[in-house]
Amino acid sequence: MSSMEMVISSDLVRARAEITALNQSLAAARAEIATVDNRVQWVGSQVANTGAVKSVQRGVVTMNGSATEPVIVNVSPVAMERASLQIIGTVGLVRNGYGRFGYAKLINSSQLLFDWSYAYNFDLNVLVSWELVEYK
Repeated sequence: MSSMEMVISSDLVRARAEITALNQSLAAARAEIATVDNRVQWVGSQVANTGAVKSVQRGVVTMNGSATEPVIVNVSPVAMERASLQIIGTVGLVRNGYGRFGYAKLINSSQLLFDWSYAYNFDLNVLVSWELVEYK
């Protein structure tokens, strides 16, 4: 074997050893990537199954401008400590310097109360749109 053949043979052996080492490193990296991918998929499935909102209920209430009694609305029961009631839209009434403004509150787990802030008589009805959100 000539010296040139010995150099080529030596380089070939070294190249094969490096390729083997790289293949082993590549296999280990692929295994780690598969593990991370499995963890990411698991976390993704957990997040997808646990949204922040449990339920949303919406409605519109007609409040009589001359009424003195509140309006009670029945809703599906919610956990009061995890629920939030919002008035989405309404108007206030003002006449001769007197005003009436509607308000709403969750009075128990399954009832909303809508009432006027002041007992001045108006002959107009007011629509109040509301949203009740229960969080997990």
